[in-house]
Amino acid sequence: MNFKRYFFSVLAVFFVYEILSYLINSLLLKQCYVELEPLWRKEMMDIMWLMYFTDFLFSILFVSIYTRWSKKFTIASGLFFGFIVGLMMNTTGAVNQWIMYPITNHLMVLWVVFGLFQFVICGFFLGLSYKPRKKIEA
Repeated sequence: MNFKRYFFSVLAVFFVYEILSYLINSLLLKQCYVELEPLWRKEMMDIMWLMYFTDFLFSILFVSIYTRWSKKFTIASGLFFGFIVGLMMNTTGAVNQWIMYPITNHLMVLWVVFGLFQFVICGFFLGLSYKPRKKIEA
């Protein structure tokens, strides 16, 4: 494993994920969340640091799984990996949230679409940033 590229890829995925989370949730979906305020924890802002921690953990796992199981380290393989992980985590998560909480169908669909986009873009940056060590031929 190329540790320098691995570490850079973790940071790249983390920052891309955080930037897209901000743009999607704080700007694009801001109005959708107004109706959900009664469901929020009162101390939510006090424990928001946990979200950054879990997002960083996600970034480590995202890069680790990709570097362990991918056979080709290309942008295309990163995009595909991001799409598959997005389907696995985001789509199932959004539908499960819709089942559990009184959110609108519209918000659930937006979570699926924007979430898949977010994971695919993370996969793009992962495919762009991670390259294995070059093998030295004898």
